[in-house]
Amino acid sequence: MFVLDSNDVTVQFRLWNELRQLENEKTYYQQKTKELEKERRMVIGNPSLLEKYAREKYLMKKPKEDIFVIVDENNQPIEH
Repeated sequence: MFVLDSNDVTVQFRLWNELRQLENEKTYYQQKTKELEKERRMVIGNPSLLEKYAREKYLMKKPKEDIFVIVDENNQPIEH
């Protein structure tokens, strides 16, 4: 007689795969957090770098300035 319960092999395998995926995501987000924290420290300590960051990332501008965003054929902004 073969009994399937909530701890059978297929469930365990699925859970193991899910755990592996979540661990990979955790590693990715930890690395991303470190990168962003480093970037934040650099930007906070330097007013000119803060202005550059705000202009590039958030398209902020000074009064009476115009911003032109160049896009590619897929209508995505071109990063430089």
